[in-house]
Amino acid sequence: MTNPSLMLIMRLVLLGWFWTFSAAVSDDIKISSAELKDLRPETETVLAFFTRRSGCSSCAAAADELRSVLPSLGMKTYLVEDGKETAEYADRVPALVMFHGHTPVLYEGPMEGDAFAEFVTTNREPRVVILNDGSFEHLTQAATGATTGDWLVML
Repeated sequence: MTNPSLMLIMRLVLLGWFWTFSAAVSDDIKISSAELKDLRPETETVLAFFTRRSGCSSCAAAADELRSVLPSLGMKTYLVEDGKETAEYADRVPALVMFHGHTPVLYEGPMEGDAFAEFVTTNREPRVVILNDGSFEHLTQAATGATTGDWLVML
C-alpha cells in the first residue's frame, strides 16, 4: 500500500512538469508574416521563428531546441510558417529573427537551444540608438556627464 502523502506529492510534481512543458510548447503562436508586422509595436522586443509547414526535418529539430529554452527567455515568440514572406527577413528556413520594434536582427549561429539563449541575451537591447528632438540632450549630454555646449552634427 502506498502512502497518500507520497501520492499527492507525486501528482503535484507531475502536474508541475506537465504545466511547464505545456507552457513551453504553447509560447510560440502561429501567425503569417503579414500578421507579424502588425504585432510588433515600436517599443517591444519579440522573436519570430520562420519555418515550413512540412517536409523540413531541420525545422522541427530547431523548433524543439527553441522550445526547450523559451521559458528562460521571457520573450514573446511567434512561429511563422509563411514561406513566400520569409524571404523578407531571412534567406533560409529555419530562421530565428529578433525584432526590436520594427528592426530585425537575424540569428546566424547553430540551431541549438544554448546558442539561441545566448543570442537573445546578447541582443536583447538594441545597439542602435535613434536620436530625436526629445531624446538628443538626455542621451548625448546627461548620460556622458557633459555640459551643454556646441555640437557639430554631420549628416
